[in-house]
Amino acid sequence: MQTLSRKMKFETRESVNFESGGCKIFGTLHLPLNVENPPIVLMCHGFGGHKAGKYRVYVHESEMLSKSGIASFRFDFRGCGDSEGDWLDMTIGREVEDTIQALKFILTLPNVDHSRIGMLGKSMGGLVAVMAAKESGNIKSIALWAPAFYARQWETVLDILEDPATTDEMRKEIMKFDGMHANELFIREFAEIRLEDHLAHLHETPMLHIHGEVDQGVTIEHAHLYEKHRKGAQAKTQIVRLPNTGHDFGHNEEQEYTLEETRKWFLETL
Repeated sequence: MQTLSRKMKFETRESVNFESGGCKIFGTLHLPLNVENPPIVLMCHGFGGHKAGKYRVYVHESEMLSKSGIASFRFDFRGCGDSEGDWLDMTIGREVEDTIQALKFILTLPNVDHSRIGMLGKSMGGLVAVMAAKESGNIKSIALWAPAFYARQWETVLDILEDPATTDEMRKEIMKFDGMHANELFIREFAEIRLEDHLAHLHETPMLHIHGEVDQGVTIEHAHLYEKHRKGAQAKTQIVRLPNTGHDFGHNEEQEYTLEETRKWFLETL
């Protein structure tokens, strides 16, 4: 259902929604003007984020893609941004489900090319994008910004949760990340994911990986593991390391570089 339409000189921008897990999921659809059946990029935000992104990076990327004749769809996972649902119910499996439903929504759109769908994921959204791409089997290209690979930093949390001496108050406090509470199922599920198995199914899918070398949220070690498990991939892999960039891509020049490299990537691979 469309609730808002705003027309600009290079795109139309519409607020739309679809259902996932019994929740109404809200997103923004960008369509370039005067382009028949453009390719489209689905964007997956990070842990506890939203469809605009910090510094509005997803909005800026969508606008740049529209100017290049590429449509895009930004959405809020359930419990985030404008979407229905409780954040405390968030799990990776549910975010993958939301992403699959978003892809199904894209397939209902009559004015985009269903054979040229790309995905952009950041942080946790990068991991989710990889898992959803493997499940869907019809993603033509992927771009990842500082994607998570493993849950090693949270394994000590599981040890504390399993300790009989852990009080309810301690349990509540250690489940807080970036000022937001997560649930125990999310951490246990994350710890069991073997992302290398999902990446192995995407060896024919082009992949761009951009990561900041001073990222403290998802450290550069995650990037090294992605690179390791892309070796031998049949499709093109582009690795970019940004020396001054942290997890939020706040360095102005390197943020602009990231947006432009991502635009060029999808222009080339879609």
